[in-house]
Amino acid sequence: MTYAIGALAGLIYGGLFGLVKHLFRNSSLLKKKDAVKQVYIYMAVSMAINIAVLLSIYFVRNLLPWSFTAMLIAAAVSLSLAGKLSAFRGQKQGGENERKVRQEG
Repeated sequence: MTYAIGALAGLIYGGLFGLVKHLFRNSSLLKKKDAVKQVYIYMAVSMAINIAVLLSIYFVRNLLPWSFTAMLIAAAVSLSLAGKLSAFRGQKQGGENERKVRQEG
């Protein structure tokens, strides 16, 4: 039972920070014209958040009443799924970016 509770806690914890990454991606900070710079900033921040989340679980492992390994694995899975879903949601078929490219070209 402690593995199930740890996995659930990891999914919630990782999902929460996955949402933070998604909100950062959609924030006005990343809505600049330089697309390459946007990608590099997002990748750096995303990696820093992932590392911070996993390290925070590692450092409080002795305080957790449930399985540390289940929480760590579930948080990693949740963070990676949130990143994939965030990138998938960000794509628009026939959206404004394609119209701008067609108008400029």
